Amino acid sequence: MEAEASISSKDGGEPVPATTINVSGSGVYLRSERPTGLTVGDEVSCDLNVGKGSEDTLPSWGLGRVVRVDDKGTAVELTAAIFSGAETAPEGDDKD
Repeated sequence: MEAEASISSKDGGEPVPATTINVSGSGVYLRSERPTGLTVGDEVSCDLNVGKGSEDTLPSWGLGRVVRVDDKGTAVELTAAIFSGAETAPEGDDKD
């Protein structure tokens, strides 16, 4: 599934625009137009716009850690996420 996205370090890094290459229940693989500066083990926040068109777009987000960085993208293992309005974050856990 391809969708507009951004990825940023939980340490306050500037969000880097990206496109999803693959999304699953446990992770996301993102392609960015510029280097993210992230390395394996970094904790990150991912914002995704999932949907067919602007009226159907569902804003989603995920928190996780980088598990792979290669010349095509960045793979993130999600530890908390909200997709399509279905919350999977641990109870009491907020995006902030």
